Amino acid sequence: MQQLLAQGFQYDDHTPGMAIDLATLPPPVQHPLTIRRVEDRHTLAQWVCTFIQGYEIPEAVTPIFLALIESLGTNLPFRHYLGFLNDRPVATSTLFLGAGVAGIYNVATVAAVRSQGIGSAMTLIPLYEVRGMGYRAGVLQSSRIGYRVYQRLGFQKFCQMDHFYRQVQNITEPF
Repeated sequence: MQQLLAQGFQYDDHTPGMAIDLATLPPPVQHPLTIRRVEDRHTLAQWVCTFIQGYEIPEAVTPIFLALIESLGTNLPFRHYLGFLNDRPVATSTLFLGAGVAGIYNVATVAAVRSQGIGSAMTLIPLYEVRGMGYRAGVLQSSRIGYRVYQRLGFQKFCQMDHFYRQVQNITEPF
């Protein structure tokens, strides 16, 4: 715990755990974002760099985080998604299938393009995909920056969770 705190992480024991019935997902909307499933090491490296930028994590973490994500693989039960605007990677998300539900993780958008519906798209695309595979529930733990976005998509808070996080600059919204 002390090592995480020393690296600038903060502890929160009131992180909302949220869920949605996939039958109630809002309809797809047109968006200039192109979302691609990560299927090779080059795209995975782009995914990691974009995630690091989106969460404003020090770049020194990149090689360690890439090794971790690489070790998990890019096929189910893990599947990573990378969002592009004008051929530039700007957003990430991860899908994890387990215990009969679809978990959404690692939703990140680089600061320069936030508040354009990109986080919503990065959350919904994997959920549409697994709904077509027969999954009925989506779950996630929400950051402060994403809470209202997830509420608008139809997620409901069901529990509180503990976690460590890095404070994204200029984001002070309470849950």
